[in-house]
Parts: sequence; C-alpha cells; structure tokens
Amino acid sequence: MGENGQLEPVRPSWRASSVRAASDAAPDVAVRYRRFIDHVSDALFVHDARDGRVVDVSPRACELLGYAPAELIGAHPSLFDPDVTKDALAELMRRLAAGETVTFESRHRRRDGSVFPVEIRIRSFVDGADRLNIAAVRETGGRQHHHDSSARLAAEIAGELNNTLTVITANADLLVDTLPASFPARADIAAIAAAGRRAGELTAQLLAISGRSVVDVRPEVPAAAAVASVSASPVVLLVDDEAQVLGIATRILERAGYVVHAAASAEQALAIEGALEGPLDLLLTDVSMPGMGGGALASAIRARRPDVRIAYVSGSAKDELERQGIALGRDGFVSKPFSAEGLRSRVRELLGK
Repeated sequence: MGENGQLEPVRPSWRASSVRAASDAAPDVAVRYRRFIDHVSDALFVHDARDGRVVDVSPRACELLGYAPAELIGAHPSLFDPDVTKDALAELMRRLAAGETVTFESRHRRRDGSVFPVEIRIRSFVDGADRLNIAAVRETGGRQHHHDSSARLAAEIAGELNNTLTVITANADLLVDTLPASFPARADIAAIAAAGRRAGELTAQLLAISGRSVVDVRPEVPAAAAVASVSASPVVLLVDDEAQVLGIATRILERAGYVVHAAASAEQALAIEGALEGPLDLLLTDVSMPGMGGGALASAIRARRPDVRIAYVSGSAKDELERQGIALGRDGFVSKPFSAEGLRSRVRELLGK
C-alpha cells in the first residue's frame, strides 16, 4: 500500500526467485535420474532387505536376463540365481545389515535357461522407512558386454542430475533459513531440501556400485589451511558453467559475509583474477566445464598466486578429477549436490574462519 492509499505492485524478492528456481528444476530430476539408471553399464537390482525379493530393476538387468520388468519385480532371486540357498541368503542379509558392501561371484540364469557367470556387488541403504539392498551385476563370461561409453555417459548424467539437485536443495535451504518457524509451508520446504540431499546420496551410491568411484570428502581438508593469512572479508572466486548453480552458490556465500566474484567459465575467471588488484583467498571451481577445466584453471591461478586456497566442486565420479590430473592432498573438495549450510561450513573449514 502506497502513501496515497493505492495498492503498489509486488516486487519479486529473492525468496520468490528461489521458489521459482526450485520449482523449475524439480521436474528435471526424475527424468535425469531415470536417464542415469538407464545408462549404467551394470545390471542393477533393488531388493527388499527383509526377504530379498526384487522391487526394481534397470533396463540392463532385463536385457541381461531376457525378462520383462514386470516378470522380475516381485520375484525371489532364485528365479535367476540357481545357486541361491536360504542359508546363504540369510548370511548375506546379515552382512549387509551390518553395513558391509559385499562382492562375490555367482551364476545367473536367463529366461531361456542358459546359465552364465557373474560378479555381484551389493550394499544396503535406507529409503525413508524402508531398508533396501542394491546389487550391481556384471557378466564375467565370454558374452560380457563392454559398456565403457555407457558408463561415461552415466557419469555425465549423474553430474547433470547433481547440478539440478543442488539448485533445488540450496534454494530450499535458503528459504528455510529466513522463514519464521511459524510460517505454514516451512516444514514442507525443509522436506524438499531433505529429499534433494537423499537423492544426491542415492546418485553417489549408484556411481560407486557401478564401478565409478566417488570422492570421499571427509579427510579432504587442505593441509595448508592455517598457513596463509585470510582477508578480513575473505575474497572468493567462484566458477561454474551452470548459471543456476553459480547463482545460488553466490547468494549463499555473499549472505555469509564473503566477497564473491562469480565466473561462468574458466576463461572468464582468469580475466577476473587478472584484473583483481587485491587479495584472492579462495578459488572455488567446478571441475567439468566446456573449454578449460577446473584443474587447468587452478594450475594457472596458483602459478600467479601461490598462496591461494583451492577447492574443487563436482557431482561427477572421482575418475573425472584423475583425468584432469587433480590430486586433493593439498586442495579441498565440495561435493554436489551441496546444501546451503554444507557449502558455508566447507568454505569456513577451507579458510579457517
């Protein structure tokens, strides 16, 4: 309401833009997640942890066994594993419930009755109130299919999916941080953020179980974190080619008191750094970008600023870091999808403040 008593137009706020960003990204998640599953080279089976019955399968599993999905879902493993016994299944369930990831060799039987050797890697996870086991099955006999290109595509799709989950989770987190506890939809928004984090965990599990190792961020704190001094208002050069990820990460860090220079490419980041007359405390860069990647960018900036702290951001598999020659012994890592607090706390660790 203006001073003349007339209604004034409502101006969009960052909250509104956060809601739109999360809403716009949400429909992509299911599609990208399914694309990721469809391109994993191993056959994936999800089992009920109580009795071992199949609750979901990947297209590769159906292709390998010759069954339709409806024929496998609800079936006991004995349908396609001629070696399974009650005692062996009970022992496997015990080990999985204890948190083990179990790898073993067995045989599977196709719909046409032919039997072939397989390697099985299986682990347990919790989905809401349900405990499930996910198994990756790889044919090891003469008919083994080589799906390296599919595995690479699966990793690329996982990276895209984690970018989308970052936008959803971080925007929801920012809303929860600023809304009063009495706000009616606050719990619903928190549930969106929690679902995004859970989806990110599942993506990491699928990457790991299909042979694409993920980065363990727990020990990755730079050894040099306390060596160089940090500015009173730390300066961060943030680089990501995904506009929505770059935008939400910038807002998170600026609200935490950091001075952020945002770049949509490595080339733009080099131009910003070259024009920056003051200190640069942290380079926070995506790994996989068109043109120059994060590894080459970090090397170029460190050559000019030896004391700069560097952290890589990625939702892809660990082998992408290795391909770019990135070793994390000295540098930090932020895994996508990240939450608002997750990003803030990681940057605090890296800068020591």
